[in-house]
Amino acid sequence: MRLLNKLRNVAKEAWDIIKTIVAPAFISIGGTISAMGGSLFILPKFVKFLTNKDDHAASLYSSFAIIVFTVIISLATRFPAIFRHFNIDEKLPEKANEEIDKEFQCNPSMALWFLARSFEYFAKMNSVASAGFMLLGSYLNAITFIEFLSKQTNSDPHEGIAEYITQTTALLLAVCATGKYAIFTLKKAVANAKHIAHNIENRSFPTDRAALITLAVSSFSTMAVPFLGYFSTTNALGKIPLIHLPYKVKRGLAFFSSVSATSTHLTTQVPPLYAFLSKNNQQVLFTEKPWWEAPSKVVVFGIAGAGDFASSNISVFTSVNSTCHDVFGINAKQPILIAACSVTALSTATLNYFFSVYRGYEDTLLHYHIARGDVEYVVTKDKDIESGKTANVSYQHSPAGLLFSKKPPLDAVISEEEEDLALSLTA
Repeated sequence: MRLLNKLRNVAKEAWDIIKTIVAPAFISIGGTISAMGGSLFILPKFVKFLTNKDDHAASLYSSFAIIVFTVIISLATRFPAIFRHFNIDEKLPEKANEEIDKEFQCNPSMALWFLARSFEYFAKMNSVASAGFMLLGSYLNAITFIEFLSKQTNSDPHEGIAEYITQTTALLLAVCATGKYAIFTLKKAVANAKHIAHNIENRSFPTDRAALITLAVSSFSTMAVPFLGYFSTTNALGKIPLIHLPYKVKRGLAFFSSVSATSTHLTTQVPPLYAFLSKNNQQVLFTEKPWWEAPSKVVVFGIAGAGDFASSNISVFTSVNSTCHDVFGINAKQPILIAACSVTALSTATLNYFFSVYRGYEDTLLHYHIARGDVEYVVTKDKDIESGKTANVSYQHSPAGLLFSKKPPLDAVISEEEEDLALSLTA
């Protein structure tokens, strides 16, 4: 009996290690490798578009730079989110869990109208479908990364038994990338779909300046998303061995991929830009600020974020340009097409930056402070019209709100010591 209990305890400890360490590490690393492959697949096509050369030296050097940027962004945003997903119940106090999970909770008692309910189910269905197409795209990215490594070592990943190793590895990496997508993106898409449905029912969409700017940027970006889905799906289907789908089937799958990608794009990448623009003169602070927070923001938001922004621009530009050329027969070097691709690429990269980089790392810091038990304050500065200087500063304690909405801060009474500390942090 004692032996049986010991075996149970050993099995439980082993399962805890697998669940809290091995699984998130495996998904994080595999998903990051697949993300590298996505950039490596696009970059040579873009360099060829500029130079008309297949093996230009710029492809190799820029590929290594993109790998570095991808690793930094993943370490700052994806890795923490995935480890939180697997460890949140055991590692954080109950109150902190409630604060963190508020981002994904909506009021279940409110009955939605038919239109709002239809939108919610449609958006959720497309979000789930996008995970399937993400698996396809991640498979293509993984194959690309393996081929990139093989090219550096002068080996053939598709010869003999190496082909089986390549396909198995690519499938495992694709599953990891899809898991990462489900945790980091799909979870927010489902929560925001419900939140938007509530807004549809109550006709409570914002109409301020920040909303108009967000609408303008997202309009150009949304036009590019169907091309991205089509480009990724068609190329991924072409890489799958032993499966030769008819051309019409490929186009049909690519079409559904475009629809699901567009729906998920609207429910995930648009809200963070509005949240950033609508902050106005408010600043979120904590009573404790570690020394490494400011330098890390410079690295993530500035250096790696700029690299990721450039990579996203290149990816969108190349995908839209190539799809227009392959599907509609438009000359890839036509000035009007280049201008249109540039505008859509810039707007899409902007939304991706605020969702993937800015919002991602802000969430990492937020959860870090909550886990430590730090107190969060929203500091609002009101300027005197005549002098142009700060006339008074108000402080409000505020928990995190939904990703899509402005966070309505809760009034709180704070002590003079806390006020002095918050004032010193804004200096």
